[in-house]
Amino acid sequence: MDWPAAPFWFELGEAFPHAVILLSVRDPDSWWQSVSNTIFPALSTYFAPDAPDDDWTRMGRGMMTSFTPGWLDESAAKAAYLAHNDHVRATAPARRLVEWHPGDGWDPICAALGSDVPTDPFPHVNTTEQARAELGLDTPASG
Repeated sequence: MDWPAAPFWFELGEAFPHAVILLSVRDPDSWWQSVSNTIFPALSTYFAPDAPDDDWTRMGRGMMTSFTPGWLDESAAKAAYLAHNDHVRATAPARRLVEWHPGDGWDPICAALGSDVPTDPFPHVNTTEQARAELGLDTPASG
């Protein structure tokens, strides 16, 4: 899962100047389906009228509004997602950037790290159902 670290890729890259920057990308439609069934419902609680005024809530609000003020609007969110990916591609040092797509498996990551490819299959975890359970979202969703 690339969230919640994804918005802080630049700061993390500065803190760890020799680390690989892994840009996990997918089709905007499948990305929207995933986040609108998992991350967005969980983070919408930060905007509820009865949300606590604490550091965690302020951080959640800040992350979402800096992503795009219209993060619950499909078109706005997809545009922000594509803009984020384009920004990373344009500003991350090319020698450190690895663009990874679901299904690419171990090879691109291991090549960037100079590591052998594991013999174990690449794990497929973090399904919508697993993420919703971890986030405490009761109702089933598809995706």
